[in-house]
Amino acid sequence: MLKELRTLDINKIEELREEINKAHAELKGKDVVLFLGPTGSGKSTTVHFLAGSKMEKREKYGIKLHIEPVENENNPNPIL
Repeated sequence: MLKELRTLDINKIEELREEINKAHAELKGKDVVLFLGPTGSGKSTTVHFLAGSKMEKREKYGIKLHIEPVENENNPNPIL
C-alpha cells in the first residue's frame, strides 16, 4: 500500500525511457537467456562462469563445496 505521495521526476522518467530504448536496440534480433531460480541456486555463479570468471571452491555459510567467482578479466574483483 502506498504510504506517501511523491512527485514524479519527469526528467528521470525520460532518461529511463531512453535507456530502455538503447537496451532494446542492442538486443533486437539477438537471443536472450533468462535464468530463473530461488535465492542461492547458482544463477549469478552460472553467469560469471559463462562470462569467463575464474572460479574457486570455498567454504561459505557452512557449505564446504561452494563454488564462487574470484576474478573476471572485465571485473578483476567481482563481489556478488
